[in-house]
Amino acid sequence: MRTNYLKKASKRILYTIRKKTNVDSKDMCFGQLDNIRGIQATLENLKKKGLIFQDLEPLRGKENKVSVRAIYWLTPEGIKIADKIVKEIDEYKRW
Repeated sequence: MRTNYLKKASKRILYTIRKKTNVDSKDMCFGQLDNIRGIQATLENLKKKGLIFQDLEPLRGKENKVSVRAIYWLTPEGIKIADKIVKEIDEYKRW
């Protein structure tokens, strides 16, 4: 898959996941928490394409309630594409 076919939101997510090792979906809203549904849809599309996978991390909240948070990681194919995006953004462009 070439990076030309990815939209800006997908590129930003892959870039963020590559720069940070594990990322929560709230970290990918880029200051726009009202856009969480759009981010979730983009993450689902990237999972369908096989570029990322989702892992669940247990959390302990108030009153010792156990909850779960989704963490996203890159697949080997996703790492190849994310490396191209990171190189392109870091060398030539800015968001």
